[in-house]
Amino acid sequence: MSFTTYAPDTFISMPWKNGKGETIELLKEEIDNKNFFNWRLSRAQVSTDGDFSEFKAYERTLVLLSGNGITLDHQHSPQHVLTEPLQFAQFSGAERTTASLHDGPVIDFNIMTRKGTCSAAVTVSEYADNITLNNTFNLMLVYSVNAHVTIATQAEDLGILPAQHLLRVQKSQEEICLTGGPFIAVGINYD
Repeated sequence: MSFTTYAPDTFISMPWKNGKGETIELLKEEIDNKNFFNWRLSRAQVSTDGDFSEFKAYERTLVLLSGNGITLDHQHSPQHVLTEPLQFAQFSGAERTTASLHDGPVIDFNIMTRKGTCSAAVTVSEYADNITLNNTFNLMLVYSVNAHVTIATQAEDLGILPAQHLLRVQKSQEEICLTGGPFIAVGINYD
């Protein structure tokens, strides 16, 4: 099984597309040097109410990591109200989306996938005691939110993924067993 671990010092800070905040980019699969990507994982603090950046070519998943909550109002889709850590919303980046904070800033985790190229299946867990995930995806990404996660397969122990680290696992028919957490697991499949 091929896997790579990414530490927080490899993550990149960059301004939001709309210029109203900053994103910490954990990892992405670039298409070319024009800042297009097939998929991207990032983390951001939302400190004020306002419109999200537009990403017309992408599907988005937003996971609440901390804070008192956020409401997402979309142009054409039903509203999402996130009040607890690890609740998540899935929506189109093409829709105008406005965020309203409940009581102070929040930190969120973002997954974006390019429409017609790939898609994401998201699994979240506050604490896992030997949760098993089928690794039938082209790629599996696991982010340990604020505590370590022990990762193993039937064949080998992959070790401990420290807090706020990211693990990338290439496609394998082996199941992945996770203990600890909280964590966010993202399975990427190409169309």
